[in-house]
Amino acid sequence: IESFAFVFCRALRRLVFDADSSLTKIGEDILMENPSFGRIFYSGTKDEWDAIDKEVSYFTYDEEYMYYYSETEPTTPGNYWHIVNDALIIWEQ
Repeated sequence: IESFAFVFCRALRRLVFDADSSLTKIGEDILMENPSFGRIFYSGTKDEWDAIDKEVSYFTYDEEYMYYYSETEPTTPGNYWHIVNDALIIWEQ
């Protein structure tokens, strides 16, 4: 994803990244000037997410906004999501 890719995309509320995609790098400040942006969903694990090359300031959001896919209800702390009837659902803890 190129640097500044979603700058001023004020209607953007969430991003969903597929772990099976060819995503290898996230550029600088891709979400700059998006005050209403909420969450980032990744279909892989935290370790897989951490392996993606990211510019230092790729997001200005804390880990609390990151959600990782878990097909089964997670037993460890963190933010997780799954799919139910083609809908993205956050696991409540």
